[in-house]
Amino acid sequence: MRKHKLLLLLLLAGIRVLAAQVIAVPGLGKPDSLTLFKDRLYITDQDKISIYSLQDSKLMLIKTFGRAGEGPGEFKINSIDRIGLRIIVREENILVNSQGKLSTFTRDGIFIEEKKMLVNPELQLLKPLGKKYVGFVRENRDNITYYLVNFYDPTTLQKEKEFHRMRTFSIGNSIDIMRLALVLKNDTRRGPIYQIYNDRLFVEGEDCRIFVYDQQGKELRSFSVHDYEKLEITEDFKKEVMTYLEKRLPTAFINVKRNGKFPRYFPLKFFLIADGKIYVQTFKREKDKSEFYIFDLDGKLIRKAMAPFRESELLCAYPYTIATGKIYQVTENEDTEEWELHIDEI
Repeated sequence: MRKHKLLLLLLLAGIRVLAAQVIAVPGLGKPDSLTLFKDRLYITDQDKISIYSLQDSKLMLIKTFGRAGEGPGEFKINSIDRIGLRIIVREENILVNSQGKLSTFTRDGIFIEEKKMLVNPELQLLKPLGKKYVGFVRENRDNITYYLVNFYDPTTLQKEKEFHRMRTFSIGNSIDIMRLALVLKNDTRRGPIYQIYNDRLFVEGEDCRIFVYDQQGKELRSFSVHDYEKLEITEDFKKEVMTYLEKRLPTAFINVKRNGKFPRYFPLKFFLIADGKIYVQTFKREKDKSEFYIFDLDGKLIRKAMAPFRESELLCAYPYTIATGKIYQVTENEDTEEWELHIDEI
């Protein structure tokens, strides 16, 4: 009986090893994000978007479109915030967020139209929800910097209603060092993370909390990862962050050191929604694996999982997405200096 159990365990272990895949992705320069829609993989690469067919563990380039510029079908990248293109792939089209405008293409990369953000060109990451768009801006009010999540008119892209706000790293003279580091080191200064799923909007809040809104901006519920576990920020991690900030902000570092403070616990790192589940990434790591809390759409914890996850450097993840119970992540092979797509079970 023990031999049979051991054989079964070895077989299962072998299946999990075989489930991890690595596929070469030639031709990429500095990819920013990836989106999986059915059997197609869309990778944004600064001012370009590449469409790949992903079938039977094979990746085939279908088309690359977009280029730098301000004309139709061209994109301008925010050089200060270093925000690349952000896309939303839908059944009927692709929406492309770039600096100062929202562009629409077919799913085959053919240009349809664009809308200029004349009122607020810094408006970021517009996503459709019902008949409106959701987007966010930064705003200073009463000596506090906020991220505001608003509804926008789909035709004019003008603000209609604010329904969510959260404080950033700056509150008067006080600085939240952890949030500052996340803003500077993350893949985008996107502010609050928000995902749309089943006509519901899921938005990051403070204290590791996720808020759920309906199409009218009415809060339906909220839940916090801190209800299950609070992970304290270690002294070693603080030293790593401060070393980075001293190099990144040499002129402002004295102010950060004087007025900055670390929170006791790690904030929410990132979350994605796929397959009817909310995947929340924490700061807990074991070698090359990262911890994920997996919730249902009502915020009930289903399970925790450690899954392979790769960072190019501290707090800076390689582009990734989650779909069909797997993590898809594009990483650079340091030996070959080529990009690879890793597919791992979660």
